[in-house]
Amino acid sequence: MPQPEWSPPMSRRRRRLIAVLATTATVAALLPTGVSTAAPSGSAPSAERSSGPFAEGHEPADADNRTGTGAPDTRQPGLARAADPDVRWNRLGTPQALGPGRTPLATGLPADPEAAARAYLTANRDLFGLYAASVAAMERVLVRPIGSGAVVTLRQRFGDLPAGPDGLVTLAVAGGTVLSVSSSLARDAGTPAPATRTAEQAYAAALADARLAPGAVASHTIRAVAVPTPLDGPRAAYEVTMIGADTEHPAAFTSYVDGGTGQVLVREDLVDYDSDNPSWAVFPATPPRDLGPGQDPRVRWCADPVPGCVAAWRDPATGQPWDVDAATGTPTLTSRGNSANRTLS
Repeated sequence: MPQPEWSPPMSRRRRRLIAVLATTATVAALLPTGVSTAAPSGSAPSAERSSGPFAEGHEPADADNRTGTGAPDTRQPGLARAADPDVRWNRLGTPQALGPGRTPLATGLPADPEAAARAYLTANRDLFGLYAASVAAMERVLVRPIGSGAVVTLRQRFGDLPAGPDGLVTLAVAGGTVLSVSSSLARDAGTPAPATRTAEQAYAAALADARLAPGAVASHTIRAVAVPTPLDGPRAAYEVTMIGADTEHPAAFTSYVDGGTGQVLVREDLVDYDSDNPSWAVFPATPPRDLGPGQDPRVRWCADPVPGCVAAWRDPATGQPWDVDAATGTPTLTSRGNSANRTLS
């Protein structure tokens, strides 16, 4: 799921930070022509990965240092094809996307959206390579009513640790029916070995990896998480979020540091520049199949129509731009608005 984003005051050059509007993309999951995203999708490993056409004035310094691709077990491919002939797999050995298709993935489930989601995952635990206890232990991230249905997102736990990056599953549910599923779930949901490094050592490693001096950081948070890996199982780790002190040249990262080796497994750049017409990257419900390794499948949505945008989107309830507070009618000039409320936690 998305990490916290930071929005500094608008600079003299009228640049401002925005958050990728994950809520907008989630809403699209239940729209007939929608473009949707749920759990972060699996991708080929790379040392440094930027957002290509979605980086305007700033090249994101994202990195995923986890190697390899986890293969499904012998039962999973047949079960997945029975549910969706066009199944796609993530790097962690579970289906990345199932549906939507001509028929629902499941019917006759409880009317409550979260109960329906958990019942579906429990009934299909062999498909996702999970145990029933693993499904029961998943954390509720959100249940968002949309039209006649809802979007449900759950997060895996590995022992006592919540998943940091990945480990998420999002289901589109309506009236006891599951319409589609997308996930970054890990098939290996075991308990990781305890961390042997301290939180302070993890912070030092994250600083060095992000090339930040301690004095350049205005604030930081650290929490214990687990990072699923394709080949080495879940790793006890620290999620380190760092917010830079320089508002003219902002820097902000969330890094996931291996609690055993001290390696930065994943680094997420939280800074995203945009103009007065914000745009964001959205994963299509059915990405093109002819993309090569490392190619970005996302399409671009904008607040106002411009060349290169697949869709122009404003809040459907108010018709207002992305960051307008509906109660006051004024823009927030931050990532807080009628479609998102993203703050540090």
